[in-house]
Amino acid sequence: MKRENHKEGMGEIRSREVTVLDEHDEELDYMLTMAATTPRKRFIKPLHAPGEHENRMLNAIMPESYIRPHKHMSRHSTDTIQALRGFFNVLIFDDQGEITDSIQAYKGRIVSIPPGIWHTVVVHTPCVLYETKGHGVGGYNPETDKVFPQWAPEEGTEESERYLEYL
Repeated sequence: MKRENHKEGMGEIRSREVTVLDEHDEELDYMLTMAATTPRKRFIKPLHAPGEHENRMLNAIMPESYIRPHKHMSRHSTDTIQALRGFFNVLIFDDQGEITDSIQAYKGRIVSIPPGIWHTVVVHTPCVLYETKGHGVGGYNPETDKVFPQWAPEEGTEESERYLEYL
């Protein structure tokens, strides 16, 4: 991953990193290797500073990773996802847990999910996703970021493994 220093702003000048990525970057290979070794089969690399109003991250995900369906309720929290590598589906659900849409996503395609929509990602090949999501004042708060439905099993359970196969 190429990194350069960049000065910005007219008042207070602060140093920030400029991140330049492409699909062939060795950093993505490393992230997929790391994802394969974690219990959740995911590896996240934040591209934002703590407390920022927008999360930007790279998310390496293996096909056996179960991402529990969820929704974001803050009006700032549109979830936008793009594949740098791999192939996945974004599934959209109604309030009863029925799949109402399945959106194929692959390199170059962007999926943007508004707040209040039940969704999940099902990965078919090892993927590295670029994700952004806005937050209100104070930035990301793990206690209020996601709402999980009762109809979707919790991560790490035998039921979640069966549910992922179903999805």
